[in-house]
Amino acid sequence: MKEEGLLMKMIYQYTKLEVLALILKNKTIRFNNLCKVDDPLEKYLSTSNINQNNNHIEKSRENFGAFCLVSCWTEYSDESIAMWDMYGDRKCGVRIGLPFTSPEELFEPLDNSFFSENKIRSRFAIPIDVFYPEYIKIDYSRSLTEDPYIIGKDSKDRVVWFKDLGQYKIPDWSFQKESRFRIFCGKDKETDNDCFAVPGKTPSSIIASLDVPQNDHIDWKLKDDVFSNMEILAGPDMSAGDRILLDALVDYYKLPKIVNSKFTSE
Repeated sequence: MKEEGLLMKMIYQYTKLEVLALILKNKTIRFNNLCKVDDPLEKYLSTSNINQNNNHIEKSRENFGAFCLVSCWTEYSDESIAMWDMYGDRKCGVRIGLPFTSPEELFEPLDNSFFSENKIRSRFAIPIDVFYPEYIKIDYSRSLTEDPYIIGKDSKDRVVWFKDLGQYKIPDWSFQKESRFRIFCGKDKETDNDCFAVPGKTPSSIIASLDVPQNDHIDWKLKDDVFSNMEILAGPDMSAGDRILLDALVDYYKLPKIVNSKFTSE
């Protein structure tokens, strides 16, 4: 996977030791919906009600978080105290690094049967063979008072358009330097169209018309060869007992050696 003379691009996630154990055992990465992420604004998009007599626009905020599933990472290789504290089990967990060139190289492909079995409706209105998550970088230009829009410009051509869902955060979160994997799910109950195209809906009927996914997460299978190049950084305040468990995991799954955090005191 690593070409001679080239540095391998890595993506990183700060997490608990027990999460690493589950990743290794199941060879999966969990995707959660936006109602479960730490930024409370991410699940919201704006709709607009247009008065045809005077073109007055009334803005409203709607929760569409159940229709977007994400797995959150960073490409920033330098350690972050804030990330250790917030996501690395208060410095007692681990930071995992995975080699990354594209979603196709990292994940096993899924098909529509997977979504059906897991009670999550695929965003695809027509059958396809296989698909992968998309990889995006977070834009930190979101405003506290203005949400991205989801619908078309007039009431006769209203279209649910989720492309901005899960992509914008306010500047306060910029320390995360986040990139993520993202998929959309859910369908229109009446037409069975995917969430990108539900024409003719008024803002007040958009939520009611969509079939909300029954599960709030999925576990996506990783390719076997990514583990041979996995990086593991031990948290600076990891206990002696947890370090024994981490060493045992690395030995059992034949992973590359563990590196200590640069903030480790001993």
